[in-house]
Amino acid sequence: MHGRLKVRTSEEQAEAKRRDKEKKVKWYRQTTTKIFNKRALGEKDDELLKLTGEVLLENSDLSTMWIIRREIIEIRLPTLSDDVTEFCQNELALLERCLRSNPKAYCIWVHRQWIMDHTPNPNWDQEKRLCDLFLSYDERNFHCWDYRRYVVKKAQISVDEEFAFSTEKIATNFSNYSAWHYRSKLLPLVHPSTNEEGNIDSDAMQREYELVQNAFYTDPSDQSAWFYHKWLLGRGKKSLAIGCGLIQREHTTCVHVAFNQPVLPTAKHPIVVLVNNTPVIQVTKSDWPKSLWSCDLLISDRENVSIKVKLEEISFELTLKEGEKEVWFINDVESIFQVMLTSASPEILTSELIMCRELLQLEPDNKWCLLSTLQLLEAIDPMLHHVEILNLFDKLVSTDPYRKGYYLDLRSRHAIGFILREHLMNFDPTRPLDLSDKGLTHLDYTEYMIMHKHINLRSNQIRSESLQGLVNFKSVQTLILDNNSLKEIPPSLNELTVLSSLSLDNNDIRNMESFSLLKGMRSLKKISIRGNPVCEIHNFVDLMKTYFINIENVEF
Repeated sequence: MHGRLKVRTSEEQAEAKRRDKEKKVKWYRQTTTKIFNKRALGEKDDELLKLTGEVLLENSDLSTMWIIRREIIEIRLPTLSDDVTEFCQNELALLERCLRSNPKAYCIWVHRQWIMDHTPNPNWDQEKRLCDLFLSYDERNFHCWDYRRYVVKKAQISVDEEFAFSTEKIATNFSNYSAWHYRSKLLPLVHPSTNEEGNIDSDAMQREYELVQNAFYTDPSDQSAWFYHKWLLGRGKKSLAIGCGLIQREHTTCVHVAFNQPVLPTAKHPIVVLVNNTPVIQVTKSDWPKSLWSCDLLISDRENVSIKVKLEEISFELTLKEGEKEVWFINDVESIFQVMLTSASPEILTSELIMCRELLQLEPDNKWCLLSTLQLLEAIDPMLHHVEILNLFDKLVSTDPYRKGYYLDLRSRHAIGFILREHLMNFDPTRPLDLSDKGLTHLDYTEYMIMHKHINLRSNQIRSESLQGLVNFKSVQTLILDNNSLKEIPPSLNELTVLSSLSLDNNDIRNMESFSLLKGMRSLKKISIRGNPVCEIHNFVDLMKTYFINIENVEF
């Protein structure tokens, strides 16, 4: 038996591994402590540089260690004279060793870029080859992609070469999302349109559609090509317009204006309110963009006034006559409901719809194809294809149940848009807006309901937290929320200053204290809360009198 290597048992191996780990942990703690102590004392010398290098070879994710190295290098470089290139090459070699063990560490790529910025006569071709090498290991390493874009810019490599590189990467693997994304940045530069600035040549676009269709038929379940396809079809811009406006006169004069998209006023482009052609309010800043803007004016109800709201080149103007309580106007209804902004021609949209429908014949449960099909239908004619769009949303809910809430909210948006569009085109303030029994889970487009007096949301699936948009119901007098999923009184109800009748029958409201929000609603005269668990509370009638002190008619 002499001369044979003794094979350790599993227990011995585990014990040896434990001792080795303890030894490494002890060394790691001692070394890092020494590094931080030396840094605190200002001892940024060669020893500190050596210690940080040893630690980073074991754990290259420590961004603080890379920062310490940069602090040392900034001190050392001016003292090196002719040795700067060699010093930087040694640092690049250390970085490459770290990258080979941890190629997705952001801090390594950041440090490498910093070193290259301080290297005399850097070899950009070598850096490009390094990037290509690591992308061959992992083509989705987006840190490497970011660094490669930096290298390409420094090396002044042409966009045509880079476009060819993206083609090569996509041909190798259609699932390379980074390559598709890079291609979307290069395409407008390589094939610009001669007709419209920022657009893409039509022949090049046709080739891109063919490329992406090849990807669909190769692997229809991969999302990368579908995202690129959506980008190709999109890129449209919505021109700013005012959708509707409302002026109300109660204790003060309230002006409400709903733009067709969120706007953010600035000092250069303020929202200006003029009364009889005299500027009285100028909004120059806001915490966030929004579609609905409101303000109060102190104007007597015994005079005729002309009120104008202006932003950049668009405006609306209404005259409020003596004794008149409100006046409204509706402008650009179609632009309000543009869900998919596309620069593609109707012919392209139709062609892509045909392709998606053909693919659905082969892959009827493919969620990406289903989603693209309904988005194309919305872009072509959402009114004409309304029923098919709803059916596609229902199909998505059953096909992709993990995203059920997302699809139901999108479905709600479409259903509301379909009804509201027709309502605004033939607007009558006395006609109720009937959104009942539409399967709604979320309220959208509420900024364009500022003029509606009667809104019916009965028999949907709306939760209390989905009703923030109620604050935009500036004119609503009757609101029906029966047979929904409300567990408490939505706080936004308190903003409805002219609401006189509220119905909350057959919800799941259990907490009586949530009704305290209604105390300040002086215009509320009638409320119905039948079929809610709160009605079973002991002494409910006595409590009800406390909360509903201003209400004349309570049904429970």
